[in-house]
Amino acid sequence: MANDCCCLREQRMFFLQVKEGILNDEIYCPPETAVLLASYAVQAKYGDHNALEVKEDYLANDRLLPARYLTCYLLVSLDRNTI
Repeated sequence: MANDCCCLREQRMFFLQVKEGILNDEIYCPPETAVLLASYAVQAKYGDHNALEVKEDYLANDRLLPARYLTCYLLVSLDRNTI
């Protein structure tokens, strides 16, 4: 049992280190993979989505994607809205 706890703790620490590396652009991660990993992180943190239980902006305070991907998304969104 003690090994299981230790192993889970090590997995959690590894996850957090990789997540921070991706978010800080220290580890390259393609946009599609970054979105997939972010979805896994949200699923692990919040569980199954239930629209009746959550507010619209419940992810607003979570850092899920590198800033450069968010900037690209905003630019594409602005570009589409101007057409």
